[in-house]
Amino acid sequence: SISKMAKLLPHLETFEMGSTWSTGPKLKDEHIVAIAENFTKLNAIINIEMWHISNTGITNMAQAMGGKLLDLRINGSIYYLADSALSAIASSCPNLKTFQYKLSWGYSAAKDYLSGRGIVNLCARCRHLEKGALRGNCDNGRRRR
Repeated sequence: SISKMAKLLPHLETFEMGSTWSTGPKLKDEHIVAIAENFTKLNAIINIEMWHISNTGITNMAQAMGGKLLDLRINGSIYYLADSALSAIASSCPNLKTFQYKLSWGYSAAKDYLSGRGIVNLCARCRHLEKGALRGNCDNGRRRR
């Protein structure tokens, strides 16, 4: 379990989930939140695939990590990042230095809930941001909402 792993690895600072595409285990909302809550020295969560992780899971993870989260890299797949989750990241993780969001595969406008407002909010609240990347065929706020 995650809590047992956290006890065995009390100094873990970076959690990276390898891309699993169609096979292998996939993190769910409760897993990403448990990782944030149990690994007390964690400051980087990398390559999080939004296969079974929703915007609610991202929001809860950001709130659990708080100011200690410095590096966050998310891959949109089945779920896409929404302005609400990006706002939670911005308000909960003001010390963020690296933020990356990319779409792992084909773009679908019907699942795109991220606008320029969410991105501007992240930039305004995360004043320590050194690296930012938006990759893929995402709209990035060009559509009107």
